[in-house]
Amino acid sequence: ALTEHENQFSLAAKHSYRELSARLENNKIVLDMLASMMKHVGDTAETRRVSRDIREAYPHIYMVEFQRFVAAEDVEEFNQAQTIETGKPFSITTFGYEKDHKFSKAPEAFGYYPIYFIEPAGTPADIILGLDQFSVPFLRDALVRAIQTGEPSSTRPFKLAEGGRGYILYQSPERHPDFTLTHPYSIESATVSLAIKIDRLLAYAQTPDNNIALTLSYIGADDERVTEHVAATGTSPYAIHLYASRIEEAITDTGQPFVFGFEQQIGLTHYELNVVISMTIFFIVIGFIALILVRRRDSAMADLKYERENLENNVRARTLELTRQKDANSLLTQKVIAMQEQEYQTIPRELPDHLGQHLTAINTHTVILKKASAGQKQV
Repeated sequence: ALTEHENQFSLAAKHSYRELSARLENNKIVLDMLASMMKHVGDTAETRRVSRDIREAYPHIYMVEFQRFVAAEDVEEFNQAQTIETGKPFSITTFGYEKDHKFSKAPEAFGYYPIYFIEPAGTPADIILGLDQFSVPFLRDALVRAIQTGEPSSTRPFKLAEGGRGYILYQSPERHPDFTLTHPYSIESATVSLAIKIDRLLAYAQTPDNNIALTLSYIGADDERVTEHVAATGTSPYAIHLYASRIEEAITDTGQPFVFGFEQQIGLTHYELNVVISMTIFFIVIGFIALILVRRRDSAMADLKYERENLENNVRARTLELTRQKDANSLLTQKVIAMQEQEYQTIPRELPDHLGQHLTAINTHTVILKKASAGQKQV
């Protein structure tokens, strides 16, 4: 049963992994589409409509942004153009690291990389319009990678003002492998980015019936691995939990270097638990009966051993007695023979010499009388 549950968990984890992989792949597809629109479609209204449809189709994408490189000498012209485009005052700003995080006018530099389009538009999102991405180190690093490689590049996840955690995924339509922040030259570069909410992304992998807890591991801002946990949402089908089974899968080919972990408590269902209890009781009863039979057998064997030993003792005692009697009889026989031999030797010595003559005469007369008697019977 546990092996079957492990297999079911493995299948569910693979399904969840495929869901997450598909969503991350969708991020890349969306970036490619938006990058193409940035390059070939100049209609801001159409771009906003498409961006709105994307956010509705993919709830984990909570913001779409466009950025571009602006050389220092082009800042005023760019600000004026964006003010006309948006109908609101526009200026390139820098991120403030003070407690209130106020944005301020960007200091002089060889160039800037401000956000010039954002969906959803309006308060409070408009506050980051014009924000120079180069002024935020963890954004700048991912942005530069995207510009140099032309491939999706992710920032490290960070805390969101509205709660939870998210990350920015950049895509550049063109590669600029020689671009560095130390070369003060202007380039025709623009990027599109998606702001991703991690909790909504992980929600795709959870269903009410899979009862799988998720973890997302990545390298945090302090170069330490950070692991976020999302508790299982489903109801556990198990009456008793025995151990936790875990599967990890890494995703590195979509610009989002995450390690997803899938974990589920493995145990026994109510039916299986009842079967185990019943079988346990059955085997306990069988074991108890077997124990009784073994004890009875051992007792009978002990009695039999005692009787056998008693019989062997009696046989040995009887054998000893018979041997003793045989030895006594043999001794008595020897004594009788010895006495007879002694008498045979003693009697002749004790008889007087004339007794032998008398006995001979008696024997002779006896023979004569027998013959005379025989003659009379014939007459």
